[in-house]
Amino acid sequence: MGKDLKGKAKWSNFWYYYKWQTVAAICIAVVAVFTIYEIATRVDPDLMIDIVTEGVITSGEVDYNARFGDLITDIDGDDIKSIQVSEIWVPENPQDEQSLAMQQKVDLEFAAGDVTLFLFDETNYNRYENRDAFEPMDRFLDPAAVPEEKKVYDEEGKWMAVKLNGSAALQELGFQTDDLYASFIFLRDEDADDPEVMARFENGKAVLEELLK
Repeated sequence: MGKDLKGKAKWSNFWYYYKWQTVAAICIAVVAVFTIYEIATRVDPDLMIDIVTEGVITSGEVDYNARFGDLITDIDGDDIKSIQVSEIWVPENPQDEQSLAMQQKVDLEFAAGDVTLFLFDETNYNRYENRDAFEPMDRFLDPAAVPEEKKVYDEEGKWMAVKLNGSAALQELGFQTDDLYASFIFLRDEDADDPEVMARFENGKAVLEELLK
């Protein structure tokens, strides 16, 4: 009995003086565990795609990996073919905080350069087409394999996008519209010799070719 009381007194004394240090240590340990778990279980995508439209154009959840996963290569060697698709809604005249935040997100995606393939509705393609943000399509697609009516040219006559109207894949995936444009992000000079970056573009090409069918 006396030993129990002495033990409780020691614990009370310790807790009194070291309560916040103990709480902080526990919090740090919990964060560390979650961080390690997240790193260990995180799947790095082999292709990133942004779909930028004025509003929702898909019906429910879309499994892009099931539809296109077999078309791409596993770049990072984790034995998982992974496509990450983000749907971003930016209205014609963004004014509220959420819309402005979404527009800023697209701008940041362009700056980061991690997204390889962009799909736009007409409003958002017109918003971004003059920002020198896209790579000419003939760097990756064979011009002879794409019907002329699907090609979109800029003011200088460069082929910068393709129209996806009539896409069987989009219809399969439950898209509410196929009135979309697809473009590759601009390929930076320093990335042209990077095998991983070029592999992502090849993955984007494979998916885009399927979307054009």
